[in-house]
Amino acid sequence: MKRLLVLLSAFALVGCLDVSGPGPSDPANETFDSSLGINLKDPSWHVTPTGTYYKDEIVGTGAALNLPNSDDSIYVDYTGWTKDGKLFDTAVNAQLPAYRVILGFLDGMVNMNVGGQRLIVMPSNLGYGNTVQPGIPANSTLIFRIKLNRFTS
Repeated sequence: MKRLLVLLSAFALVGCLDVSGPGPSDPANETFDSSLGINLKDPSWHVTPTGTYYKDEIVGTGAALNLPNSDDSIYVDYTGWTKDGKLFDTAVNAQLPAYRVILGFLDGMVNMNVGGQRLIVMPSNLGYGNTVQPGIPANSTLIFRIKLNRFTS
């Protein structure tokens, strides 16, 4: 039940975003700055049913993160870029409450093992949609490199 609440909370958050204007981005049809090293046609990339792409750079050996409960926290090192290679955020061992994380971030981390590192590419509708954020234009595809340090259940 708690897992369902996390998912519903995430969808409620997405529902509050300004979605007027152009539709969501589509990572499969975009060009990425060469510094990011992203080629979504490479077979090492996977795509979730909701359109988040992910690639394991390091497969962890710890417990796997399933869909977290609403009161769970994830502890991660992460760096975030826009598709043109501009850095917009970075953190080390950040504690993130599962119910407050953007949907594409969690979507790309499902079944990730503790100690693992993933590159995640999410369409704008799973990020901030048509809402402008500091350093992030509206309808931006977001790229994150995430290392999962641990999570609470």
